Amino acid sequence: MAFVLDCSGSMDQEFALVTDALLDAVEALKPTQEFAVIFFNDLPTQVIPNQPVAATGRNKQRLKKAMRSVQPSGGTEPTPAMTLAINMETELIIVMSDGEFDLSDVSTATMQNHQRSAPATIDSIGLNGKPQTLVELSRLNGPGIFTSVTSE
Repeated sequence: MAFVLDCSGSMDQEFALVTDALLDAVEALKPTQEFAVIFFNDLPTQVIPNQPVAATGRNKQRLKKAMRSVQPSGGTEPTPAMTLAINMETELIIVMSDGEFDLSDVSTATMQNHQRSAPATIDSIGLNGKPQTLVELSRLNGPGIFTSVTSE
């Protein structure tokens, strides 16, 4: 499973919610499962090298430590991060963001995903609204599930 999470400047207010949810999700994984975490703003950031990694206690601690250096800033450019996740050949990709993407980002990710021998299901979580591009991303890839979350 790969988590692709928005850490652009607009995520400043929601970032603690996002990181807490991520850590809870990873904590629930069994050691036989694997995970990857990619944050994106203007550029993608893999917080743990050589992902995906086994969900062992050691790797969960590595994630917690590595996440201390991630701070919301910059713009929203999801395509490079989604490309990294798609190329990891995981079965499930979870994308979380508070904003709309350009429809070309959805098209690029969908095309790359469908070129795999076994395309990933892409679930998405929209924060404080219902970004139509996330709804479309999930609909075209799986179909995945879109969930809207409000931080209030």
